Amino acid sequence: MRKLKLSFILSIVILIVIIYVAFIALDVMSLIDKINGKAVQSKQLHTISEIIKFFITSFCVLLVLGSVGDNLSKMDFLLMKIAFGFTFLADFYLVVLQFMPGGNDTPDMFFTIGAGFFIFAQVIFIFRHTQMLKNYSNRFRKIFYIVIIAGIFIYHGSLALYYLGIKIQTVIAPAIYALYLFTSVGFAWHTRKSNFFPEKNQALIIVGMTLFLCCDLSIAVAKLFSFWGIMIWVFYAPAITLLAISTYDWHKTKVQVPKAA
Repeated sequence: MRKLKLSFILSIVILIVIIYVAFIALDVMSLIDKINGKAVQSKQLHTISEIIKFFITSFCVLLVLGSVGDNLSKMDFLLMKIAFGFTFLADFYLVVLQFMPGGNDTPDMFFTIGAGFFIFAQVIFIFRHTQMLKNYSNRFRKIFYIVIIAGIFIYHGSLALYYLGIKIQTVIAPAIYALYLFTSVGFAWHTRKSNFFPEKNQALIIVGMTLFLCCDLSIAVAKLFSFWGIMIWVFYAPAITLLAISTYDWHKTKVQVPKAA
């Protein structure tokens, strides 16, 4: 890996860390203002925090795209581009659109569509971390594909029912996503035994997906204790950053200095 590419990675990561510290500070100040009854100030700080969070997702997409020439394989690069494309769209619906004009008119639909993109992202992560279900029996593959297709079909069915006045999509989408997420985390941990990835990449994948799980568990906890909501992105930001960095072939970390002409 060339020195220029390492500098690129380091620069993006530093920017992510700066934004990370900034939004944590904003979220804490917003929470304090909310406790003190300063609703307007709290909402303003929260809005700024949510908007800058999306820059982290954007920078992670850049990290993935920047791995060209230094990725693990063409297939891994393709799967990561697709997975982070879905992740970008999910965060766009969940984070950005709610602050657009009229964004609060259909929050449930934005949530459902965002969750849907995350569902597809987790499916791609599963394919990536199992090398397209390599080393699994044909029977297992058939069952897995049936579960995936059934889940996606049910998800789209809940969207159709929404337009018929039956609003169950906010329950169906998270339930399907939870199933895929736990499956994805399990396969991520299994990379230790499958040896599909170099050791450093295994560590990045395992820690990244575990933080992903912590992020989504925090969403559930925040339903009971609203103050815990500030922890969602505390886990999510490093999760997607580590997964993005796992795209690179880190067993070739020796810097290649171009020879003088």
